[in-house]
Amino acid sequence: MPARSTHRASRGPAILFMAAIAAGGSLALAVPPDRSRRTGTPQIVDLYGDDAAGATSSANRSRVSVYTVDSDAPQAFVAAAGGDNCNTAVVVPVTAGAPGSPNIVNINGDTTPATALDCFAAGVLWWEAFSVDRCSDVVIDFCGTTPRIPSNFIALWSSCAPDGSTCGDTLSADGWSRDLCAGETSPGNMTLFFDSLPAGTYYYPIIVQTPGPYVMNISAEECSGACTGCLGGCCNSSTGVCADDISQTACTGPSESWSRNACCATECRTSPPEYDAVGVELLSRVAVQDFPSGSVEANDVWGYTSPRGRKYAIIGLTDGTGFVDITHPRTPIIIADIPDAHSIWSDMAVYRDYAYNVNENFGGMQVIDMTQIDDGIVTLTGVAAGGMQTAHNVYVNPESGFAYPCGTDQVGGFIAYSLANPAHPIPVGSWNESYIHDLQAVSYDQCPNPARAGQPCELVFVFTGGAGMKIVDATDKANMTTLATLTYPTMDYCHQGWLSSDRRYLFFNDELDENSATVFSTTTYVADIQDILAPTLAATFDHPGCWIDHNLIVRGDRIYQAHYAAGLRILDATDPLGLSEIAHFDTHPESNVQDFVGGWGIYTGMPTRVVLLSDIERGLFVLCDEPERSIPSFTLNDNPALCDTPIHFDASGSTTCDPVRTLASYEWDFNYSGSTFTVDATGLTTSHTFADDGDFTVALRVTDDLSNQETTTLGLSVVCPPPIPTVSQWGLLAMSFALLAAGYVVVARSRPSEDVLRA
Repeated sequence: MPARSTHRASRGPAILFMAAIAAGGSLALAVPPDRSRRTGTPQIVDLYGDDAAGATSSANRSRVSVYTVDSDAPQAFVAAAGGDNCNTAVVVPVTAGAPGSPNIVNINGDTTPATALDCFAAGVLWWEAFSVDRCSDVVIDFCGTTPRIPSNFIALWSSCAPDGSTCGDTLSADGWSRDLCAGETSPGNMTLFFDSLPAGTYYYPIIVQTPGPYVMNISAEECSGACTGCLGGCCNSSTGVCADDISQTACTGPSESWSRNACCATECRTSPPEYDAVGVELLSRVAVQDFPSGSVEANDVWGYTSPRGRKYAIIGLTDGTGFVDITHPRTPIIIADIPDAHSIWSDMAVYRDYAYNVNENFGGMQVIDMTQIDDGIVTLTGVAAGGMQTAHNVYVNPESGFAYPCGTDQVGGFIAYSLANPAHPIPVGSWNESYIHDLQAVSYDQCPNPARAGQPCELVFVFTGGAGMKIVDATDKANMTTLATLTYPTMDYCHQGWLSSDRRYLFFNDELDENSATVFSTTTYVADIQDILAPTLAATFDHPGCWIDHNLIVRGDRIYQAHYAAGLRILDATDPLGLSEIAHFDTHPESNVQDFVGGWGIYTGMPTRVVLLSDIERGLFVLCDEPERSIPSFTLNDNPALCDTPIHFDASGSTTCDPVRTLASYEWDFNYSGSTFTVDATGLTTSHTFADDGDFTVALRVTDDLSNQETTTLGLSVVCPPPIPTVSQWGLLAMSFALLAAGYVVVARSRPSEDVLRA
C-alpha cells in the first residue's frame, strides 16, 4: 500500500482531482513497478513539512503507511469489465484481506468504446464497478497506465440509476495522491484511499480525455481503525464509537487529522484559537451547526439587499441553503434554511428578489422567492425549466438578465437562462466546447469584440480547468462563439476569476498549481484583455505561502480572495501589474496546510464595508475589511412608498468596525445628488414625507467619536396614487359625462370657475 496523503476530497473542481502530499518535504517509497501485489505489515513512518526556515514543524505532521512488497506475488488480472454507463459496468468482487495483508485485483481496461455523457457531464465517462464483502480499507490506483491519469473524480458512487443516465450518492475519498507510482514524475497516475468502506457495490467513473487502455488496481483489507463504518461521520478513537453529532463528541486526537473519520477534527476546527487578522475586523460568525438542515459543512456564499434596505447573507450548505439577516452585522439572525440535495458543492446567485441555487447531486436549479424575506418568509417556488438536474456553479448577470449555470449534467459548458420572468427561468441557449468550472458574464455598451464594434454585447469569461480561460461572445444566445483562449506555463486547473473595475485586466486563480508543484507559492494571475481576441498573461503575484487559492472578487481597487486554509486575503490592485497584500483574516488559524479546508467563497456586494466569507467547517463570517472605518446602514418601512405619507428611517444597523469606537451622529439627505450632502434631518431614527413621485436616492452619513465620516445610500421609489374625487368633483364628473353624451367637449381650466363648454 502506498503512502497515504492527508488530503480530503476536493471542494473545488467538479471533476477533481488529486492533490499532492501537503508537506513540504519529500519521501522515498518502495513501490513495486507492476503494482501487482502489496503484502506484509505496514511500517508506520512520519512525514514532516518544513517551514520557511527549513526547520521541522510538528504542526504539519502527516502519518503515512508504507507496505513492504512481495514482487513474486501472483497476479490477479481481470479482463476489461468497464461500461459506457454505470449500469453496464460488470461488478468485480474484491475480497478483503486481513489487516496488513490486502487482497488486490488488477483490472486491465480500455476506454476506447466510451461515448456516454452521464452524471456530472464532465466529459465522456467510462465506468468500473466493484464490490467488497465486509467493512474494508480500500486503495484504488492507476499506476502503470499510459498516458497517465493524474486527474479524475475523487469519489465513489454507491448507487446507479437503472438507465445509467444519472448516479446516486457519492462517497468522498479520505485521501489521495498522484506522486506514489514508481518511476513516474509529478504529476503521475492517481491513487485514492477509502477508509472503512461498508460492504456493498461501488461505481467509479474515468474521465476519458485520451481513449485507450488503462490499469486499475483495487486493494482491500479488513477495517483496522478504532471505529468501523463511520462513513461520513466522526470517530472518537478513545471510545471506538461513531458519532452522528460531531458537536457532542469530545476531541482526543490531533486537530490536523484531515481524513473523514479523524477524531472529531471538524469539532476541533469549530473551536479555533484566536484568528490571525491584519486590517480586518470580525463582526460575527454563524456556525454550520446552527442551521436547522443538519448540514455538516458549508460551501459558497452570496448576498442580497432588500428594497427596504435589510441585508442578508446566503450561504450554501451540504443539505440546504441558509438565509441570514445581517442588517445588524454584529447580531446575525438565521431566517431560513431551504432544503437541498446532499452535496458538498453548491452555488447560488441573485436576480432582483429571487435566489437561484444549484448543486452537484440532484434537484435542478432551485428558484427561491425572497419577496417576503423582510417578514421572515423565504419560499422555494420550484426549479428552472429545461430538465437540468446538476451544475457546479451559477452566475447571474444583473445587467442582461441572464443566469448561467455551468458544469451541468446536460452540457459540460454553460446554459443561458432568460430571467425575463425571474420566477420562471427559461433556457434559451448553451455553449459546450469544453467543461466550465466557473464564469463571469459582463455587459458592454461598446463591445470590445471587433465584429460588434459600436454595439452593445455580452461577453462571458469562462474558466475550464485544464483548457485554460476562454472568452465567449454570448450576445446571440442561439449562436455563442469563442473569441479567444488563454493558457499559461504553470497551468494545472484554471479555476475562477474576476474583471478589474476598468475591465482592462482579468484576475484569476489556479486551484491545483500548488499541489502539482508547478508553482512554489500561492499565485494570483493577471491577464491583459485589452485586445479581447488575444489576451495575454501580463503579471503574477506570489503570496507569502503555498496554500490553495479559491474564489476571488474585485471591489474597487481591491481583490478579495478566499484561500482555503489561509482564509481571506486582500490585495491592493491600484497597480494591476504590481499587486500587494494589504490585509488578511485567517479563518483556519491552526495552520496554512495545503488542503481543501477553510475559506471557500467571498461576497463584497453589500453597499457598505461588510465582507462575507464562507468557511467549509466554520460557516459564515461577517467581516469589515477596514477597521478604521464605520459601517453606515439603514432600513425604511416601505419601498416603493406613497407620497404625502411619512416614511420612517432607522439607522440602528450602523456600527463601527472597531468595537472600541462609537458613532456620535447620524445625518440624512433625502434627495442625495451624489456629490453634495444636504442635511435634511438628524438622529438615529427619523421620518420624512415626499410630496412628489419619482425615484430618490436617500443617503445616511454617520460620524464616529474620532470625527471620521462614512456615507451609504439606498434607492427609494415614491408613487403618488390618483386623487380620490371630492363630492363636488363627483358632481362635476357626472355633469361632464352627461355633456359628453350630448356631443359637447369639456375643457378643464386651472380653476373650476373657468370651465367652459365648446360645441
